[in-house]
Amino acid sequence: MLENVVKKAKPWTPLVSFSVALAKEGTASALLPIALLLDLIDLLGLEDCEEAFLFIEERLSLWQEPLFYSHKNAVLRMCNGEL
Repeated sequence: MLENVVKKAKPWTPLVSFSVALAKEGTASALLPIALLLDLIDLLGLEDCEEAFLFIEERLSLWQEPLFYSHKNAVLRMCNGEL
């Protein structure tokens, strides 16, 4: 069972989550998590892109916060580019 959990865990998820935390505390730019996601989607295969889109979708309230909402066009461009 633990093996299945480890296989499903994506190594990039903690990095993006950490960048969000840094942006929220003002240590990093609010664009950092978005830039990481843009680069990841460019590098990931189709199946893993689905995981990235789920990551974004599950955190919609986060992306609607004023800190990140000003960069909404970058997120939309990222999603449209993959579709």
